[in-house]
Amino acid sequence: PPREFDYRRSQSDSNATAGRTQRERPASSCTATRPIGLSGVTLSDRLRSWSHPTKDAKKPFSVDKLLVTVPLLFPPDNELVEDHPYFSKWKAIDEDAFKNIDDEAQMKKLLTRAVRKAKLFLHPDKLPKDCTENQNLLFRTMWEAILEYERAS
Repeated sequence: PPREFDYRRSQSDSNATAGRTQRERPASSCTATRPIGLSGVTLSDRLRSWSHPTKDAKKPFSVDKLLVTVPLLFPPDNELVEDHPYFSKWKAIDEDAFKNIDDEAQMKKLLTRAVRKAKLFLHPDKLPKDCTENQNLLFRTMWEAILEYERAS
């Protein structure tokens, strides 16, 4: 799919310098809030740019955009999070799934079903117990974005 949002990859993420690889992590105990690699992007920053159009925006992206772009938060697209077999259980939603639907009731039904499936995947009781700090931050942020959508609707 075309890459139209800045959170997916920054140019500096793809430009490794001599002697340093893209996947190197700084010697930090908390990679979620410390700069990663050459771009200086943190996992918190990346997740915020996934869920909100601007840094100071109070309203998140629409839930259909969020659900379609979830796979971009998982490795290997997001090098800030360690890989885990649980990521493979996510059922990707096609980019065209929410396009060309004129009937508001049908759109609401489709979104409700997609949100229900996402909540089942992200529910804190369903997550693996061996998640890293970054993986937990990722799942918690996604969970909160979906709950924020539900509260608003």
